[in-house]
Amino acid sequence: MKNLKTIMETHNHTVDFPFMGETFTVAANRNIYNEMRKKYQSMIPRAVEKFRTYHYRFENFEDLIKTAFAGNIGLGVCWT
Repeated sequence: MKNLKTIMETHNHTVDFPFMGETFTVAANRNIYNEMRKKYQSMIPRAVEKFRTYHYRFENFEDLIKTAFAGNIGLGVCWT
C-alpha cells in the first residue's frame, strides 16, 4: 500500500478527461485527495472489524478509557 509521501509525489498533477463532449480537469490537490481517500477507504473494513472485536471486551465506556490509559488495551494500529 502506498504511503502518503508516495501518493503526494506521484499524484501531484492535474488530470484531464473527456466528460460529455468537454474536457474536465481535476486539480492536482483534488487528485491527491482522491488517492488518499481511496487508500483510507480500503482500510475501513479492517478497522470496523477490529473495533467490533474489541468493543465486546469492555463493560462500558469508562472501562474502555481506564484500560486504554493503563496501556492494557492491546488495540495496536489497525492500518499497518
